[in-house]
Amino acid sequence: MFNPFDNPGNSLITVGILHVITGFIVKPIARPFWALIKRGWVLQLSGLNNFLFSPDFKIPDFEEAHSFWFHYGGLQFILFGEAIRQFLKFTPPTTKIPKVLSYSLIGLGVMGTLAAPTGGFPMLIGIGYWMLHYKRSAGSKK
Repeated sequence: MFNPFDNPGNSLITVGILHVITGFIVKPIARPFWALIKRGWVLQLSGLNNFLFSPDFKIPDFEEAHSFWFHYGGLQFILFGEAIRQFLKFTPPTTKIPKVLSYSLIGLGVMGTLAAPTGGFPMLIGIGYWMLHYKRSAGSKK
């Protein structure tokens, strides 16, 4: 049974799933996302990559770009969480989660909290801190 509080990986997966679900439900994020889907998705945001170098510069649709990156961020949390879960599963119980991963997550949380204090970024700080101090029991393979 999946428990979001078993380990930091599960918590990150839960944050990612909630992030994606929120993006499908909250209208200011969901509407532009579904508009991208309806138009065919492929190459719909290509202007974001080359707008600086294009002679026929057109400002990309900010709402659609925001919606895309919001969902993308949720998927990244899911993948990062699964990587942590696999690390915990296939390493000896005495092996700690690499500090660079913990500090990276804390840094993302701090930067995000400073930019958007009412968002969910403080959770990343907490999960990153938990990763720094996470200890498995000797028989655990979670």
